[in-house]
Amino acid sequence: MPAVTVSDVLSLTRIPPVDPATAVERTATVSPGATLELPWQTGFNALAYVLAGRGNVGAEHWLIHDGQLAVFGPGDTVRIAAAVTLWV
Repeated sequence: MPAVTVSDVLSLTRIPPVDPATAVERTATVSPGATLELPWQTGFNALAYVLAGRGNVGAEHWLIHDGQLAVFGPGDTVRIAAAVTLWV
């Protein structure tokens, strides 16, 4: 069964006046064939960078692959799906 691993890391690299309580980086590993749907606070930014592999993001299922950055628009959910197979 495809797996998703999510962890939160308090970012110590933020420069004030950012509130440390909101300066959190969330990292996720999405196994091939798995989908991550994460509730998100509407006023917060959301980005996804693909280190390796390919898949799609957002409700529109925009294609994304290694080395690309997705910038999510307004909404209350972050959705990332990993492709079942690698590039051929």
